[in-house]
Amino acid sequence: MQTSDLSLRERNRADTWERIHNAAAELALELGWTATTIDMIATQAGISKRTFFNYFPSKEDAILGALEPSIPDAALAAFYKSDEDLIHRTVTLTLAVMRASYPHEAGRTRRQKLIQRMPELSSRLKHLSMGFERVIEPVVLGEVKRIGEETQQQFRNTPEDAAHALTLYALTIIRFAFTKNPASLSEEGDAAVSSAITIFREVIQSSTWLS
Repeated sequence: MQTSDLSLRERNRADTWERIHNAAAELALELGWTATTIDMIATQAGISKRTFFNYFPSKEDAILGALEPSIPDAALAAFYKSDEDLIHRTVTLTLAVMRASYPHEAGRTRRQKLIQRMPELSSRLKHLSMGFERVIEPVVLGEVKRIGEETQQQFRNTPEDAAHALTLYALTIIRFAFTKNPASLSEEGDAAVSSAITIFREVIQSSTWLS
C-alpha cells in the first residue's frame, strides 16, 4: 500500500491495515485455513478483535489483503478524459479497480501461494470478481449510451448487453495477461496488459480463418 502521499492519520490506518493482512497471511501459510482464527490474527497484529472488523469484514479478506471493489476517483476521471476507444478505456478502468482492491503490492506472490493452497478462498475470489463487474458495468453502460446518442449508432442488441459484454471482455483480457505475466496487476504490468489487448484485437479481426 502506497503511503507517501497520505496524511499521518491515513498512514497510521494504512500501517494497521497492512499489519493485520501480514499477520493473517503469515498465520494462514503456517497453520492452514481452519487453524487460523480471527482472535489469533488480532493477537499477532497487536490489535483488538473489534479493531480487526474495522478493517476487514472477514478472515478471507484479511488473508487475501482484499478491499471491496470500488472505482478510484482518478481512474474514473481518466476513463472519461481518455482519447482511447471504449474497449481500451474499459480495460484500463477495470485494471485500476483490481489494483485498488489488492493494494498490498509486495504480497502478490504470497497471495498466489495462498490461493493455490486454500480452496476455501475461491468463493471470496468469485465474490470479488463479481464486484468488479458490479462497479464497472454501470460506468461503461453510461458511456455506451452517450456514444450511441452522439453517433446515432444503432445496436443490434441493447446498450445493457453491450456494456455487459465489454465489461466481461475487459476482465477476460486482464485474466489472459495475468496468466502470461502475474505482474500484470502491478503498476509495472501496463505493457503486459497492452500486449494482451493487441492480441485480442488481432484474433477478433482475423477471426474469419478460425471459422
